[in-house]
Amino acid sequence: EYGKVLESYCEFMMLSPSATKRFFLRMRERVGVDARDLSVAQFGSLVEAPSLVVHDPNDKEVPFAEAEKIAQAMPRARLYAAKG
Repeated sequence: EYGKVLESYCEFMMLSPSATKRFFLRMRERVGVDARDLSVAQFGSLVEAPSLVVHDPNDKEVPFAEAEKIAQAMPRARLYAAKG
């Protein structure tokens, strides 16, 4: 699911296919796994710090439901619906 967000980000930034490929390769080097395989539900429970997830319910690129998933996966997270 996180991979979809990153792919949308690359499209939004109008990265070329080769730049997108390099982006994902660099992410793999830094994280140790393919970013397309990362899941907030899988890793969110490991975040122990209080967290604030901020997202616009009217975001056209990333659905608000994605922010809800992130907040639900993190035990000490609050979700704030920001407008604009």
